[in-house]
Amino acid sequence: MNFSIGLDNLEERDAIVVRAVVKLRPESWGWVSALGSADVWLVDMTRSLLATPQASLREAKVIQLVGDDAPAVPAGEAGLLLKPVKAARLMRLLDLAVARGPVAPRQATPGVAARSPKPVAVTAPPPAPTELDSPVGHPFRGKLLRFLRSPNLARYPVTAEMLGILERMSKVGVAYETIERVLPLDMKLVDEIFSDATREGYLVDGQGLPLPPVDKPARKAFRLFK
Repeated sequence: MNFSIGLDNLEERDAIVVRAVVKLRPESWGWVSALGSADVWLVDMTRSLLATPQASLREAKVIQLVGDDAPAVPAGEAGLLLKPVKAARLMRLLDLAVARGPVAPRQATPGVAARSPKPVAVTAPPPAPTELDSPVGHPFRGKLLRFLRSPNLARYPVTAEMLGILERMSKVGVAYETIERVLPLDMKLVDEIFSDATREGYLVDGQGLPLPPVDKPARKAFRLFK
């Protein structure tokens, strides 16, 4: 069974998590840019200039992203999703949507889930990242990072939140600072993946030059005391 999903003005980090979760689903999910074509529609209630009509916020297909102090319209069946988006919670909400069945008109065959969504947004896209002049701290700060091939993710306990960024890095360069901002809780594992990638020669900078090998993050040593 095919389902369709759309986003209204989500922040980059939340959109990446949604894309990663959708790719983990057993169903076929396609991306749409209009509420009327969606079986699931995520709207960020913490941001202004939303495209979703106020009257539609209580529809069963609409999932409202909210912050701790953000007001929300009383939710319909789909409910609320606390920011930042967590993969496990979103997975449960998609389970409910699948159990409910498709609700959008089947006017067109949705695209495959592997394609990037085209979220409805009224803000201008961010400028393309560029190499920074003065890296500070971590050796990768100030650089764009790109994989020449996809890392073997079976070697690492990768989270759903990480999948979108790592896949994107196989296509375009991503600033290290962007990765830190999107994956603040996963950076130790990310740095371990990057360390292996430098040693195996497939992590390059914005100019396509291989980055020199770097050490893996130190692991904490645990001692047992009597």
